[in-house]
Amino acid sequence: MTTSTAALVAERRKSPRRAISQVVKLELDDGVPGDHPALLVTDISDGGARLYAQGVTLPPTFAVVFSDTGIRRECRRIWCIGAEVGVEFVERKPRTPKRRTNGAARHRA
Repeated sequence: MTTSTAALVAERRKSPRRAISQVVKLELDDGVPGDHPALLVTDISDGGARLYAQGVTLPPTFAVVFSDTGIRRECRRIWCIGAEVGVEFVERKPRTPKRRTNGAARHRA
């Protein structure tokens, strides 16, 4: 990759990436019990990561759990080249209870 190409790639990222070598456990939301394979994170940022997933076909969405901290991150697959997979971390918004809008008054005891 040339310097100018690297600069263009860096400009597209929302946050800087840093090189790491961290094992994560794959969690699929497929309802199938059993162990799923471990993956290797080779670089990471606040918004995503590059995973090394040899022999694993990842679905469009899944989760990873970091072995050192137990932190679970929801992921969306963005790109795949061979065994390398780029993911975006997807944070689920917490559900908030709906407010009553029927005009019913509350009773005070």
